[in-house]
Amino acid sequence: MKKLSNFPTAIVKEVGEQYNKSFESKVFTLFASSETEVFRLAQVIPIPYQFCFCFIKEDHAQWFLDQKNLVKVKDWVVTEAGQGTEHVMKRYRKWQADWSEYISCSGKLVDKDLSELTDKELLQDFKKFYELYLGAGAAAYLADSFMSTGETDWLEEMFREMLAKMKISGDCDEILRILLSPGFLSFTIEEENDLLGLAVKFAEHYSNGLPALEIIKKETPELYQLLQKHRQKYYWMNNNYYQAVIINLADFYDRLKQLITASGSKNIAELYQKKQQAIKEYQKKRQKILANLTLDDFHRNVLQISDLFTEWKDVRKSGVYVGMSHFERFLGEIGRRVGISTKDMTFLVFAEVCAALSGEQELKDKITARRKQVFFAVTPAGYYIAAGQEANKYFAYLQQQSKDVKKLKGVGAAPGKATGVVRVVRMTEDMKQFQEGEILVTNQTTPDFVPIMKKAAAIVTEQGGITSHAAVVSRELKKPCVIGTKIATQAFKTGDKVFVDANKGLAKKI
Repeated sequence: MKKLSNFPTAIVKEVGEQYNKSFESKVFTLFASSETEVFRLAQVIPIPYQFCFCFIKEDHAQWFLDQKNLVKVKDWVVTEAGQGTEHVMKRYRKWQADWSEYISCSGKLVDKDLSELTDKELLQDFKKFYELYLGAGAAAYLADSFMSTGETDWLEEMFREMLAKMKISGDCDEILRILLSPGFLSFTIEEENDLLGLAVKFAEHYSNGLPALEIIKKETPELYQLLQKHRQKYYWMNNNYYQAVIINLADFYDRLKQLITASGSKNIAELYQKKQQAIKEYQKKRQKILANLTLDDFHRNVLQISDLFTEWKDVRKSGVYVGMSHFERFLGEIGRRVGISTKDMTFLVFAEVCAALSGEQELKDKITARRKQVFFAVTPAGYYIAAGQEANKYFAYLQQQSKDVKKLKGVGAAPGKATGVVRVVRMTEDMKQFQEGEILVTNQTTPDFVPIMKKAAAIVTEQGGITSHAAVVSRELKKPCVIGTKIATQAFKTGDKVFVDANKGLAKKI
């Protein structure tokens, strides 16, 4: 990707006060995701996003996407749905091949000792993995075009209008929630479900208590191998854009033992069966609704694409987290060889990391400047990056004003009402303070939020549509959820008492 000499401040000025994603991140990882969403996606769809840009300071990122073209991409997807779904499906099929190659490469890297490679071998592996990472994103970012912000969700409104014309009897809100929720398990819930299924097998064999993992390996190698396969599939589960770890086998075994201890060896099979039955019942309920609706081809195609996008986005996000594990290892090993810490290596972008092994001397100066603040932009033509004082002209347009608002309106993603005390979560460290029964207020949720989402009385986010992570997981957990409020983390502060009415998409101070 070509390095650009400038990025227009006029675009930053125009967009800087608009809706953005806000989360904890590192330069390298967020830049890589930006490259695949804008630069690589532009190579596979006719109407690409023209830019994204990002501010990072003190490990906190604010990321902006070309909203005008986001709408144009959505309009293209929906308009073409009048003729069918092939415009999406042919890109999905191509992506599936790229995804398979990426996951295969990732699996081979998990236990590979990078320190044993020569510089040339290390660089080859790093370049190959980075290229596969870009391919595993690319077309999958098409799913972001169905994202909504604000008081209404365009997809929900489209189908609400359809139901009104059909004069459907019954609870329209409930029908819509089920109709627009495809019923697949997000990967966080899928992992929990898979581990619960494993726990049943372990409990059946060891009814009097589980022995040490080494004994399992000797006595029941078939169970040990099942646990290994689980680890191979989900070793990246605890990652996010900032944190990168590879979960070891013992950690998964400890969680499995905790599941059995909490439920009891005799009850865990019943618990697992109830969960499977609940999943089947939901799917049957949705199939019944679909069978009773006479959808025209257009609405059927849009619904099929929406179902695909919801799952595609979740799979894509899992790919990001897989990448975080291996990027951290590559950066650590390259940094060790050139005398730069892993943390400092994360301030570089791909081309600079590659240059590090060739002995480029100016990297340390770049890192010093970027520790203070970084601005970068990615376009279909290339990228621009500025740091330190050079970035001031962009940061000047980043507005962070407190909002004196007592009531917020968004989209009700999962039904219910709750009253509680707000906990604003912006950084990973904030999660440690979260208490049972609090109201989770955040910009967006990601898989690492699931443990505190389970504790929350309700969830309020600034971004997302009914296919977003917050919407999907809150429905799975049966937690009241309001999404797309835009300014919740500015309007509410930790300690505020609020009432959430997700049936109406409202959150207000009391």
